[in-house]
Amino acid sequence: MLKRIGLWAFAGGGVAIGWAFFATAAAYFGHSFDFYHWIVLRLTFPLAWFGLMRISCYEAIFLNAAAYALIGVVTEPFWRHP
Repeated sequence: MLKRIGLWAFAGGGVAIGWAFFATAAAYFGHSFDFYHWIVLRLTFPLAWFGLMRISCYEAIFLNAAAYALIGVVTEPFWRHP
C-alpha cells in the first residue's frame, strides 16, 4: 500500500509540473486562463481551492504531491487489490 501512495504522490507532482509548464507557456505566448482552464485547474490542483497562488514552484509541486498522497491514503483502503 505504501508503494501505491507513493505513486499517488508522484502523480500529484507530475500534475503540478504540467500546470507549471502550461502557465509558463501561456504567459510567454500572451494567453490567459479561460473559464475551462480554471475548472480543470481546481479539479487537479488542490492548492487552487485555497487561493495559494503566491508560492514558489517547488513549494507548489511539493504541496500538490502531499495533497495527492493524502488522497491516496484516504482512498486506497477502499480499493480491492489482488
